[in-house]
Amino acid sequence: MFGRIVLKIDEGKFEEVLERDPQNEVVAALKARAEDVLEKEKRRLAALQKKRRHKRRPRPRKRKSSRSLTGQVLAFYRNGELDRAIQKAEEIGAQGALVKLKKFKAVYNKGKQLAHNRGQVRQAIDYLSKAYRLDKGISGGRGKYHDTIKDLLAKNYFVSGVDAFMGEHLPQAYKAFVRARDLGYHKAAERLAQLEKIGKRLFNEAYIIKANNPDQALQKLQIVVRILPPRHVYYGKAKKLMAQLSGGSGGQEDVEGGF
Repeated sequence: MFGRIVLKIDEGKFEEVLERDPQNEVVAALKARAEDVLEKEKRRLAALQKKRRHKRRPRPRKRKSSRSLTGQVLAFYRNGELDRAIQKAEEIGAQGALVKLKKFKAVYNKGKQLAHNRGQVRQAIDYLSKAYRLDKGISGGRGKYHDTIKDLLAKNYFVSGVDAFMGEHLPQAYKAFVRARDLGYHKAAERLAQLEKIGKRLFNEAYIIKANNPDQALQKLQIVVRILPPRHVYYGKAKKLMAQLSGGSGGQEDVEGGF
């Protein structure tokens, strides 16, 4: 209703009417309310324009480079010239690359030192594994350092496997030999073949004593499934026999022996 009344009265007429009739309370009230509405509208429009001006456009995300180092720094690093890579990073002010290179250098040197000490195989593997990850983040796993670390890791995993095997810790030996094989240490395949024979023998032993000594049979089977790959036929047989001895598959057909 108020809006309609205001529209009927020309804005310039308020003063004219009040000059003729200063005591006209209706017109005075209308004038005051109209001014108040106009002032609020001005403030609203000003705030809206300000908000539009200062509205931030979304910044396009910068794509992260697949490598931490580029250019000559990366070339020096991949060529096995770590000190020259560090020097170049310092010259061009590449602080991020410099931090990574220095961290890699400390871990790599420590791992390399430990790798030549037979009594510190576990510590050598820890440091070399960390250096391996750092190298992958720096160069994408390419270059001389990658190859050197890979060889050292493989050899130390193999030594770790041999130590575990000699101590009759067969599951630990299996894990170490698998890691050495995956890193390209060919002698590990021979050791895994040896563990495969042991796994078959332990299964047959468990099969023979399953009725009279089920607890000991289960202990042997638990070793079998930890020294054979899941796809191996004797792994599957061991799992089934374990289930039978544990009472989980009494209605299933009896597992055949491996003789």
